Amino acid sequence: MYKKLKLLLVFFLFSVTIQAQHFEKTESFYPKSETLKNEDIEWGYLTVPENWNGTTDKSVKLAVAVIKSTSKNKEKGSPVVVIEGGPGSGAINAVWSWISHPLREKSDIILIDVRGTGLSEPKLCPDLGNEFFKILAKNQTPAEDAIEKATAAMKCQRKLLIEEIDVTAYHSGNIAKDLHSLKTYLKYDNWTVYGISYGTYMAQVYANNFPQDVHTLILDSPISDIKEYYTNNTINYISSLNKVFTDCKNDPDCNMDYPDLENKYYETIEKLQKNPITVEVNKDIIEEGTFTYNAEDFKIAIHQALYNQQLIEVLPLLIYEFNNENKEALSELVVAFSGALSLDYGMYYCVSCNETIPNNSYETYENNNKTTKLKEGLSFYASDFVVCDSWNKKLENNIKIDSVGLQVNVPTLIFTGKFDPITPETNGEALQSKTTTTYIINTKTTGHASSFSWSAKKMVNQFVKSPNQRPKAETTEINQKVSFINNISINKGISKMGNSFGSPDILFFGPLLIALLVCIITFFGYIISMFKKKNGKKTSLIMKLLFILSSAIGVVLVFGFIIALISTADNNLYTLAFGFPEEYEYLFTLLYIFIAVLLCTIIYFIISIRKVPSIGVAVTILFSNSLIALYFLYWGIISF
Repeated sequence: MYKKLKLLLVFFLFSVTIQAQHFEKTESFYPKSETLKNEDIEWGYLTVPENWNGTTDKSVKLAVAVIKSTSKNKEKGSPVVVIEGGPGSGAINAVWSWISHPLREKSDIILIDVRGTGLSEPKLCPDLGNEFFKILAKNQTPAEDAIEKATAAMKCQRKLLIEEIDVTAYHSGNIAKDLHSLKTYLKYDNWTVYGISYGTYMAQVYANNFPQDVHTLILDSPISDIKEYYTNNTINYISSLNKVFTDCKNDPDCNMDYPDLENKYYETIEKLQKNPITVEVNKDIIEEGTFTYNAEDFKIAIHQALYNQQLIEVLPLLIYEFNNENKEALSELVVAFSGALSLDYGMYYCVSCNETIPNNSYETYENNNKTTKLKEGLSFYASDFVVCDSWNKKLENNIKIDSVGLQVNVPTLIFTGKFDPITPETNGEALQSKTTTTYIINTKTTGHASSFSWSAKKMVNQFVKSPNQRPKAETTEINQKVSFINNISINKGISKMGNSFGSPDILFFGPLLIALLVCIITFFGYIISMFKKKNGKKTSLIMKLLFILSSAIGVVLVFGFIIALISTADNNLYTLAFGFPEEYEYLFTLLYIFIAVLLCTIIYFIISIRKVPSIGVAVTILFSNSLIALYFLYWGIISF
């Protein structure tokens, strides 16, 4: 009798698991995108059990986008499934960058928002990142920040538990089963698994648990040992930062503009410990309208800058402007800073407190910190130990996921970035020793997630087509040196001007366009009239010459600044937070000449007003020129 009941129970649980898995096709997740409408993409939700152990009938819906290969041949290459990092980041929000990826020549590209992220359901406290950002905006001690983060995280956990969400079911082991279920539905024999950042760890768990599913692996910014993910955090950061200091010192131009960069970094920490910097920000970003940078915020801002190649290029400049208390530039940085907290933090803590923090020793973390100049480490990461301590105390059946490495012998392509502060170059070498067929691409100008340059994308495509051959770089991009931004004319108004042109508003720019049109008509109209009428009153002639000169300079200025904005942004967008390259210094000189000519014109007009013909026309021209000057005053490019 007992055996029959046991068999019925097993059969029931198996039936529940099978029934829980199905795929529901939907319309595009981005129906307003005209670009995506023209692409062959299958959108939908894969429903799977929330907990694969079969103890519940609750399920989760995984958002999936299958970008079909552009190949018309029946024989296609290995499909590629993308696992984003975080943990807490989905892959689908980057669909626009994948539709033009060279992989589509032969392969389907499958983007999945793993459980608890992006468009997948349920959503796990999507506003928690905003709460953390508000905490960072305050001037508090690391301990106070950690307590507030723990309080916010526990509020999130209570909400999830009230909603009867099993927070212990959100980890890499269940994600591996989700991926296996998706592969089975899509009827692929196997596929290439493309992991990015923390997604590389998830990819390793998947390859370990379902080796038959994995044709090849691509690991960008890989985790080699989950037990060192936190304990070596400060060591990895300082190691990457020291590379910036060394490269800048060995670059004559960088060293000339930013001498003694390393000491300037530590000096800035000391200054901020004594006198934090409060900057004004858009209230759409922070309701209070201010953000206060203290020493901990500075450290994590520099840490996050090491992720991005263009931010690495302005890092010496950024450190110096922090030291110089350039509030306008630091205000612009807040926007980039907020992007670092765009993860789904409910999922972040479900995963981190399940499988990461339990495998890392806080004592080892502190001891490792003492081997660096930054002995106190980064409170931004240290606070996760505090949060997870509270998080796990409330859970009765929390699962500790054991650390795993690569356990399957498949061709593997690994990308590492020289300046990566979280998953350093050495991780690639550590993983190479665990497999017999591994190709490592060490990029010398990048930080985190270095496989997305055009050259790297081509290498990824080569690897998927021929996984038993080392891909070749078609450019020298992989081996070149970082090009630090220097020779910058600091101007606090350029960032504001850049923001205006970055999101143009016709109501804002309408008057400027009309003023430019008036100036152009004035220039050509008066030039022509002067040639037609050789004789005229002296007053009229002088007035025309002043109008021609001021109008010409005004038009040249506006278009000159637009060209400078475009050129600078093409080279490095972040430079605009500080100013223009010195090659555009002449624009600022020309701007002051314009103001001087305009003032002379206004004074002469007032003095000679009775002798000026067509006063209405003259007033219109003066107003147009003055309006151009007012725009530059509004942006703060000129100030008195």
